[in-house]
Amino acid sequence: MANNKRIDRYAFKYNYYFMVGENFYHSEDSRYWGFVPDVNIIGKAVVILFSKGGDGCRWKRLFKRIK
Repeated sequence: MANNKRIDRYAFKYNYYFMVGENFYHSEDSRYWGFVPDVNIIGKAVVILFSKGGDGCRWKRLFKRIK
């Protein structure tokens, strides 16, 4: 419904992305503040600084570049 009228189609104006927090000091992500339009994304991840698995730190992933 839009303006109290039934609509059959809707085209999004932007591409939207789900952003994941880094879980540092309980950071929040898209589950808290919603999807982010592509025009608001100003950077990208390039390296893995820390990776934790079920048994602790995953040493082979530290400081690896993200392709």
